Amino acid sequence: MMHPKSVRGPLGGWEQIVTRDDKLVRMEMIDAEIVVLVETANGEELARAAIPYPVQGAMHELLLSASERYLAMFLCSGQSELGYELFHFRPRLQHICSFGYVFGEGYGPVFSSNERWFGLAWSTNPELGLMDEEVEYLPNGECLVDWATLRVQELPPGRATRCNFRVRVGPEFPPEGLEAFYPEALEIVREEARFHTAWGEEVRAPLPLPGLLIIPGPRDR
Repeated sequence: MMHPKSVRGPLGGWEQIVTRDDKLVRMEMIDAEIVVLVETANGEELARAAIPYPVQGAMHELLLSASERYLAMFLCSGQSELGYELFHFRPRLQHICSFGYVFGEGYGPVFSSNERWFGLAWSTNPELGLMDEEVEYLPNGECLVDWATLRVQELPPGRATRCNFRVRVGPEFPPEGLEAFYPEALEIVREEARFHTAWGEEVRAPLPLPGLLIIPGPRDR
């Protein structure tokens, strides 16, 4: 008998995962649906749940909450679009809500350790491009640039709030060369969401989220 193994997928997360009691959780596409399957080590099917397959296509990543009460499927179209599907996992597998594709790029969602919150952060302007509709020029020569969005949903699910992040950059920005910046290491602790930026800022946002936060951007070079 081959024991199931967790397997990493194209997004860097888990394409299939093994639960604490050695059940295998994986996904298949069957008849234009995404089917989540729960199986024993020898392939016996224990549960399944199906959702429509996105017309834009999808790469996927699976994530279980700390006590395995919830299962999330992070979806990415491969065309700068991402979203997720949420499921109850214990005591039984059941789809509970969807967050359809939005424009952006990011590293995937997280559950809070107390399983009260579920969050996803993504960049809508990863190069901090100074496009006119996304820039506010300030009198001191700096400007505010739209950069990223954070969405946090109360479980099982409840209310969802969203915060947009604008970055303050100096008059010499952007530097030479193309860089992509994403929210990194997202975590939700008690009543606060936190992440880091690639340029060294720690970002903290209270829950429920405010509509807008302005953060320091990369330093001029």
